[in-house]
Amino acid sequence: MKTAWIFAGGAARSVYTAGVLYALCEMDIPRPDIIIGCSGMAPTSICYVTGQKEIIKNVWCRSLSTTKFVSFWRLWKIVDINYLIDTVLKENNPLDMKKLKESPITVYWPVTNSETGEINYISNETGLDIWEVLRAAVSVPICTNLFSVMGNPVNGQYYSDSPPASRFQLHIKKAAEEGAERIIVFDSWHTDENPTGYFISKVYACLRNGEFRRNQLSYFREMENFSPPSGIHFLYLSPASKLAMSRYKIDNKNARKIFEQGYRETLSRKELRDLTP
Repeated sequence: MKTAWIFAGGAARSVYTAGVLYALCEMDIPRPDIIIGCSGMAPTSICYVTGQKEIIKNVWCRSLSTTKFVSFWRLWKIVDINYLIDTVLKENNPLDMKKLKESPITVYWPVTNSETGEINYISNETGLDIWEVLRAAVSVPICTNLFSVMGNPVNGQYYSDSPPASRFQLHIKKAAEEGAERIIVFDSWHTDENPTGYFISKVYACLRNGEFRRNQLSYFREMENFSPPSGIHFLYLSPASKLAMSRYKIDNKNARKIFEQGYRETLSRKELRDLTP
C-alpha cells in the first residue's frame, strides 16, 4: 500500500513535530513512499530520508530556540531564515543532499507563488537547488523581510510560506493524486487549539492583487470545510494535550520539553505500532 506522511507546519510549534519525526526514525514501521514537509518541517523532514536523526534534536533544541533565529526586537527581520539555512543547516549541521536526491522516497515541499498565491509542490526529484527551495518554504512575508512580501526566488519565480501551505488539509489531495492509499498526518496543533480563523492572513490576502486574493481565500474555504477523504486509509495524529506555546516564542528549556512530548507520544501511539511489519 503506497503511503504518504504529511508533516504540518506551525513555526516554533514544529518543535513538537520534530520530536515526532525523531521518534519515527527509531520505530520499526514501514517507510513512506511520499513525505510532504510543510513550512518549518520542510528542512526537518529531510533528516528522516537521509538518516541524519541527531540533526533534528540539535537544530530544534539548540539552534532555533535562540534570538539569532527569532527576535521581535529585530523588526526588519523577525525571523532570520538565512541564519537557519546558511549557518544552522549548511555549516553546522549539513544535510546530505546527495542522499536526498537519490532516495526512493519522494519528498514534496509546498510553497506559495508570491505573485498568484497558488500553492506549488517542489520535490527532491526536480533537480532544482534544494537549499533555495527550503529557504522559500520557511520564508514568511513581512516576518522574514519587513520591506518585501516576495519571499525567495527559485528558478526565476518567487515563493514563500503561507498558512494554507503550512497546514495539512490541502496536501491530502496532492498525496492522493500521487497514488497514496494510506495518508498519515502529523500535526503540531491540539484539536482544541487548532487555528481556524486566520483573520490576519485573510486581511493580508485581501490587500494583495486579485489573483493572489482569490487563490488564497479559496484555500482558506477548503481548509475550513475539510473532511477526511473517502476511499483512503486516513490517520490524523496531533498532540495529546495543548502545547501552551505560540508560533514564534520558544526557549531552550521549553523546546526540550515540547520536543520530548512529541517523541514520547509518538512512541506510544498504538496506531503506529499496528503498522509494524
